[in-house]
Amino acid sequence: MIELILLGLIYPLLILVISYLAFRGKLWGSSRNWIFIGVGYMMLAVLVQIPIQEIPTVITIIRSGIIGVMEAEKSGGLAVAIYAGSVAGVSQEVAKFFAVKGREPIASLWVGYGFSIIDVTVLIASILATAIFAPKTVLPLISLIGLLINPIVSVLFHPGTAMFLRYSQELGSGVRGLIVTTLAHAYMDSYVEALNYLAAFGAASLGRLYWLTAIMWSTALAISICFMIIGHLLIRGIASRR
Repeated sequence: MIELILLGLIYPLLILVISYLAFRGKLWGSSRNWIFIGVGYMMLAVLVQIPIQEIPTVITIIRSGIIGVMEAEKSGGLAVAIYAGSVAGVSQEVAKFFAVKGREPIASLWVGYGFSIIDVTVLIASILATAIFAPKTVLPLISLIGLLINPIVSVLFHPGTAMFLRYSQELGSGVRGLIVTTLAHAYMDSYVEALNYLAAFGAASLGRLYWLTAIMWSTALAISICFMIIGHLLIRGIASRR
């Protein structure tokens, strides 16, 4: 219960605060109100994303009833994981694409930060639900690792890709930029869903799960850092020329 509160509530909020303070540099100082644009577009993306992700479950219930859902998830869990992750990638990156389109380039970081706020809020809500309805839950090490790294990835990836997308639009190659960010996003979310499937159905040994988890979060962190650094440098370059 204590670790759920610390890692599921206090720690993610602390990451949001630290990242906000870190982003308050001279270049970004006048653009913080754009956070609300990011929050709004991310909420819209999630509202679109969730029903689409549930389509396979609805179809299975119609065909086989509720009992058939577990069997379908067990037999086709990896395919469902890739589908769910891809839907999340497309929904959120398309929303982000339009959220930054036509706006001042230096606002893109704060638009992306708004996406991070909703992303982290969803994580907090899921952990709080577990703490309330299953207070005796003991989190495995794999879940603890995810809780530690997930907020960091979020506050790097969303602002980084927002800046990358805005720069791509500035060059007239916005669609190509969107494809790049969508593939990166789909990779990370599909991988997380696949890990959840493997853990839930015991489809992989504990040792293999640890290795897969290490690969997932190390690559997710590396991708997020790259987008943040590249996006920051590109947008700073645009701002310096204006």
